[in-house]
Amino acid sequence: MASRSEQPVRMPGSAADHELGVLLLAPTGRDTPLIYDLLTEQSISCTAVMTLDALLETMGTSYPLGVAVIAEEAIDPAHVANLAAGFDAEPPWSDLPVLLLARPQAPSSTLQGALNRRSTHVLHRPLKPATLLSAIRSAIEIRRRQYEVRDLLHDARNLNEQLQWRMAQLRRLSLQIGDAEEQERRRLAVYVHDDLQQILAGIKFHLDVTRLQIDDPQELDAGLERIGNLVRDAIAGTRSLAHELSPAALHRNGLPAALNWLAEHVHTLHGLRVDVSNAVGELHLEGPVAIFLFRAAQELLLNVSKHALTDYAEVRLRREGAGIRLEVADRGRGFDATEFDDVDAPPSFGLFSIRERAELLGGTTRIDSVAGEGTTVTLFMPSEEPMQDAESPEAPEDTGLADAAHSVVADDLRSGDSRIRVVLVDDHVVVRSGLRLALTQEPRIEVIDECDDGFQAVQAAERVPPDIIVMDVEMPGMDGIEATRRIKRRHPEIRIIGLSMFDDPETSRKMRQAGADSYLSKAGPSEELIAEILARAESGAR
Repeated sequence: MASRSEQPVRMPGSAADHELGVLLLAPTGRDTPLIYDLLTEQSISCTAVMTLDALLETMGTSYPLGVAVIAEEAIDPAHVANLAAGFDAEPPWSDLPVLLLARPQAPSSTLQGALNRRSTHVLHRPLKPATLLSAIRSAIEIRRRQYEVRDLLHDARNLNEQLQWRMAQLRRLSLQIGDAEEQERRRLAVYVHDDLQQILAGIKFHLDVTRLQIDDPQELDAGLERIGNLVRDAIAGTRSLAHELSPAALHRNGLPAALNWLAEHVHTLHGLRVDVSNAVGELHLEGPVAIFLFRAAQELLLNVSKHALTDYAEVRLRREGAGIRLEVADRGRGFDATEFDDVDAPPSFGLFSIRERAELLGGTTRIDSVAGEGTTVTLFMPSEEPMQDAESPEAPEDTGLADAAHSVVADDLRSGDSRIRVVLVDDHVVVRSGLRLALTQEPRIEVIDECDDGFQAVQAAERVPPDIIVMDVEMPGMDGIEATRRIKRRHPEIRIIGLSMFDDPETSRKMRQAGADSYLSKAGPSEELIAEILARAESGAR
């Protein structure tokens, strides 16, 4: 016993540090080595101290205590108050079990008062080793439950802090979304009032003036040209606005093509050069994941243009396992990414919103940024089922009866008629009416049919195969791309001219890939369409 110091001593055979052990305020005589041997045989960790001060000091450390075994004779009656104060200083979750090894008679009233605790048990000596061992194991099990409660309380506090932080962020985000919605409404109102309405008013004024100049061919032509330019400006403005509100490139051509369009759009609006790296090929995602990734890239590139102090950014899209990874990176000024989750620091609400939406869709967000070295935001999303290249639903079988609402050709078409037979396909009646009016100005062209979707176009090609089909791209049911593919498969001699409001290379490429002979914008002059029809008819005749 004399070789032991006042400091805690781990006995031979101690269990691992994470196991709950015994803190022993050693009794005198032979009891101490007997207890050591008993606990060692059972692989129970034990730390022995010789004074009350050492006991209290050990209780205040991180040593994982399971039970304190205290010999009555090791406590100086003058220090009993210190013992009581030591137990009172325990954290709220803790109620350290105490086994008091008392003399055969009852312990002193002073000591009993100091240890008047729920978890104190008095063991009168002499006692059997099995009784002591059973009491120690029961106390350690009680202590283990206390540690579990401590961990649960700790987790609950963390969750509560996270919940409070998220609630504060969501409240701020809700306010920001409200502000953003109001700003967007204001932007739309400004566009409608300051741009579109002014253009329409200008068209009205020019029409009034042109009506007065109807007897002056030169002034009439100039006035009509001015009106045409104003109409084209209105078309361009509304087309750009439609792209911003709902990117047709995404729904029509898929995410990779939409990101390419976004890169050009951002460069035009903000001067930010964006390099798009696509490692997913022709993957055509649609639905919430594709829309989210596009909107996230749009928001992140806007952040780069506003805050990164750089004129270059990269967008990288690739497959990863069963998902899709999107990265938006810049080499701008960056920021301290550790502040993003700081409860007290004002976060980036754009990044916060992206992270929340990603989690709702089952994805993850990672933000890597260092002040002065740029920022990379990585989004990983579970992949939706890619669109297959299978054909659209087959058109209904042709019954042989022409649709009176769409067919304007008679059964007695003259076989010797040399006019170019044209079918107009567009889901907008006003557009078809305008196209018919424009084409009838050319005596070599005859409009023999009108259709308002791809199914009807396929049927029209079977009824009386035309020379030319003017095919809109975006239509309900079967679109112009699929209708072109089917018609060309059965009637390769029919010339098809794609016509669309969407003047983008990807749509043009897909129409030509389906078999279209050319592709024009609806915003172009009608003379261009007439010239294209004549040219295609001539090339077909050869």
